Order: sequence, then structure tokens, then C-alpha cells
Amino acid sequence: MGDNHSLSRPSKRIPLIEGQRTRTSSSVKTNDTLKETRDQRAVARNHAVAGTSTLQSTSKFNSSPKSSPSPICTASQASRKSTTAWTKKVSKATKSFLLGLPDELLLLIAEQTVQHGVVTIRVPSERLKSKRSELAKRQPSIYHLSMACHRLRNVCNEFLFRRIQFSFLEDVTVTPTMITELSQKFHCRADAASTIKRVSFTSTSHAQPRPSSDLLRSFLVLVLDIIHMCTQLKRVFLPDICSRNQSQDTMKLLEAVNNHPSSELLLVYTKIYGFQPFRNPGSLLTVPLSRLLLLSLNACDHHSHTPRYLEPLLKQGLRVQKLERNLHNRESLEWFGWTRLTYPGLKVVSGWLLFQSIEIQEFIRRHPLLEKIEVILEHEEPGKLSSCWLTAIPGVSKLFANFPFRKASHRSELLSVTIVRRDVVWKLEEVYVSYHCDWREEDLVPMANNLKAILPNQIRRVSLTSPCIRSEGYISSLLTKRGLNVKWRSYY
Repeated sequence: MGDNHSLSRPSKRIPLIEGQRTRTSSSVKTNDTLKETRDQRAVARNHAVAGTSTLQSTSKFNSSPKSSPSPICTASQASRKSTTAWTKKVSKATKSFLLGLPDELLLLIAEQTVQHGVVTIRVPSERLKSKRSELAKRQPSIYHLSMACHRLRNVCNEFLFRRIQFSFLEDVTVTPTMITELSQKFHCRADAASTIKRVSFTSTSHAQPRPSSDLLRSFLVLVLDIIHMCTQLKRVFLPDICSRNQSQDTMKLLEAVNNHPSSELLLVYTKIYGFQPFRNPGSLLTVPLSRLLLLSLNACDHHSHTPRYLEPLLKQGLRVQKLERNLHNRESLEWFGWTRLTYPGLKVVSGWLLFQSIEIQEFIRRHPLLEKIEVILEHEEPGKLSSCWLTAIPGVSKLFANFPFRKASHRSELLSVTIVRRDVVWKLEEVYVSYHCDWREEDLVPMANNLKAILPNQIRRVSLTSPCIRSEGYISSLLTKRGLNVKWRSYY
């Protein structure tokens, strides 16, 4: 009786914590529903991790009783599927976020993105169908941003072709017909040409070591079309084949550049073969040459009488950004013929001989834009080094005092030092070392410790002669872990 009475009384729900509200029946149902939903999701996740495919197995079983269930996938496969789905969700969310921004912000994003990388245009394009995915991976961020959707493509169109490079396939022989077709395609995109500011070409010497006159003429027409159509152009890095042009062809290019609406346009020769475009200057000496720039001029690639042809062109304003000489070349008389000239726009000198201490001060005075000088120290005696002009630079005296020189007990040799001008003050930045060892892993730790002990704190980077035995990347990673920033160079 008491039991029946106790069962018939309405039960009171007692709060678990003092002050906690008593849950109503509706909230209980809601929480029960949520709990059931969570349980269902947990079961679904467990099935995904276990690799079962209940829905597919059921449908197959109902349609064909003899069909076997789906094969069970591994946990790693399930993880990859989950990661792919998550990536798609993130990409979709990012895309939705970008499309939610106004065009003004999208233009700013595209303008910042275009600062990094160059859009590559392969030649010929007909052979690239099987390599499009490989080429797309090497394209800059602005390219991938423009491929997201039509709206972003329209936003990026103003910036997409600001910096372009024509890349010639290594296994293809470049022909005049190929260059003519490229010029015709360029004419069809006049809208894009008006946005281009920088044009460059990859090397073609591998495909055409001795170009024909027709090929030279077709390249000349292509470059002239680029200059005439690109009204905002600032730099044209000429293909190396153009360095074989005659002086009259150089004059045509110069006239097009001087008449260009952009006052910042420079015509850049990346490499000069035998100084052929300027060997018979003729009418070139009657016009200013300040719009022509030689990116690099290596004295070892030219005859000793080349400075005689070069001097009148320099007086007309021909710019040279870097003057260099190979490390193993020690002909002082030939080098003196180059260093006595004044080069407008010169920023880097590589291969200066140490014993020319008297000329260096005068050379620096004549080149106010000079930023970096590499001085050759190979085979110099320690007595001469202690009294040379370099010792006035902080850290050089310590370097010369600590570094071993041509001793049988040491396995390293200091080949050169590089100084840079920072805020009108010359500072020590880099050394070039020849280290003789077997490049085994057990040799790298003593080598790194030895170099760190004898190098002053001003050194930011160490150049080493290439071992040509093991992977340079592997050796670099081992040395970097020990705090040594390494750059590899070939002795020759």
C-alpha cells in the first residue's frame, strides 16, 4: 500500500547544484534529441575511421544479392579523405571571404600579390598540353588567384601580366616561324600589353648556338613590337641572342626606347658575346645611351682591347651594373685596363685584386653608387695582408690574424672577402673559403666549429667551393643546423 502510494505521488526533480533551475520536459526532450544526434555523429565517425561504407554496402546488397560488400579502407586512407574534405571546405570558405570583399580591397590584394614572381609563358605553347599542371605549379600567386573565378580574374587582369617571361623549351629548336607566331599572338592581346611593365626571356643558346640571320631578325621584330605596344614598360631584358646583333640593330632598339612614352624604360643586355652590338658603334656615339644597361660585364669573356671600344660608349651614358672577373684570372695588366674606366650606374665589382690598393680609393670615388666589392686574396702572403687597405674595415684584421694561410697542417684557404657599403660605411659581409676534406658527415662538424671560431662576427655568409661529390643541399642543411649560412660556388 505504501509502495503504491509512493509510486502514485508526483516525483520532484531535485537540482544537482543549489540555485540550478529544474529542467522542464521540453528541455529534456531537446537535450535527448541533441544527445541522440551526437551519438549518431560519433557512430558515423567510427564507421569512417574503421573504413566501413554502410550505405554503399546496403545499396549494393539490395540491388545485387551476389555482390560482395565494399572493401574496407585503411585508417590512413580515411584520414586522407577527411583531410581532402576539410581542405575543400577551407578553400570554399576562403573564396567566400574574398568574394565578400569590395573590389577596392581585392585590387589592393592583387597589387601586393603581383610583387612576387613572374608569369611564365612557354614557347611553343602547342607542346604543353601534357605539362600544363607542371607549369602551373611554378606560376606565381597572382596566376592562381586569377584562376579562382571570373570576378577575381577580372580584378587580376590589371596586374596579371605586369611581369612576364617568355620561356623556350630546352628540347625545341627555336625557329623564325615560331617567333613570328609569338609576335602575332602578342598583337592579339593589345589590352594586356598596356599593363605590362617588365619583360624577360630565358636563354636560347641551348637551342640555337649559332642563330641564323632570319632568326635574329624575327627576334628584333618581336622586341620592337613589345616596346611599341607596352606603353607602361619599365624593363626589357633582351634575349641573349640579341647580343649577337649588329650595331644597326642596336640603333633601332635604342630609337624605339628613346621615343617610348615611359621615361623609366631601360633596355637590358643580360650577357654580351664579344661585344658585337657595340664593336662598330657608328651612329651610336651621336645619341645618349643612358637607356641601355649591361647587367653584367665579365672581363674574362672579352679581349684586352675591348675597353678601347667601351670607353666612348661609357662617355655617352652606357650603364653597367656589375663588373666582374673570374677568380682564377690574375692578369693584372688586363684588369687595369678595365678598372681605369668610369662605369655609370655601377653597383657591384667582383674580382678586384688586393695589391691594387692605390687604385681602389680613386675607383670608389668615381663610382658613388658602388655597393659591393669582392677582393681576391688567393695566394697572398700574410705579411702583405696585415698592411693592406682592407684592414681599415672592422673585422678584417681579426680575420687575417685568425685564418690559416697555406699551411700543411690546415685544410682551408681564404680565397676572397666581400665588403659592402652601408650608410656610407664599408663593412665586412662575406668570405669565400676553399675547404679540403672528404665531405663526410663526421668532417662537417669540425669544419663548422673551425670556421665559426676564426671568423669575426661581422661575417653573414660563407661561400665554399663546390664539393662535386655529395648533394650540396644535404651538406648545407647540416651546416645550417650548426649556425653556418653557406653558399656554394664553383672555383672556375
